[in-house]
Amino acid sequence: MALQQNPSLVPGPITIPFFYRLVITTMEPFFAFCGALQSFLYPTVYMTSMTRGRVSSTPEMDFLHTELGGAWLYFAFVEAVVLRVFDDEQLWRFLCAAMLISDVAWCHSAAQAVGGWGIWSNVSVWSMEDHLMFWTSAPITVMRILIVLGVGLKGRQADQPRERNDWVEAEVR
Repeated sequence: MALQQNPSLVPGPITIPFFYRLVITTMEPFFAFCGALQSFLYPTVYMTSMTRGRVSSTPEMDFLHTELGGAWLYFAFVEAVVLRVFDDEQLWRFLCAAMLISDVAWCHSAAQAVGGWGIWSNVSVWSMEDHLMFWTSAPITVMRILIVLGVGLKGRQADQPRERNDWVEAEVR
């Protein structure tokens, strides 16, 4: 099996800078996978860390943790697989925009979990979990905003066709 090579094509990845790819396709999927595991296996720990112990997990809430774990797994898959396979600036920007919608909801839920934005914004009373959640999510959210805005993306020259990122062109000899 040999891939057809076309020397006039620019090899990918060319549009997404290494640092964006490292964080979005390696680090963040790991965090999302860990969030899924915690939600599935240790829902009480998840609830305690989000709410500063104000709300406890009950068996009647298990379905919510399963749903949440599924959402974390979706993030992990899209980032670790889909974005790794495609070096397409437009796809990255659209998927990051969709992820930002989820990020906004997640940030609001973090404030709701401790009693509202007034309480959450008082950094002097943050727990270790608050700091961990903020410092593992805020920089990635900012990075997604930069990607959506096109900041740091290399772009593709209209006269430079890109190498296709699929296996359909594989030739069996």
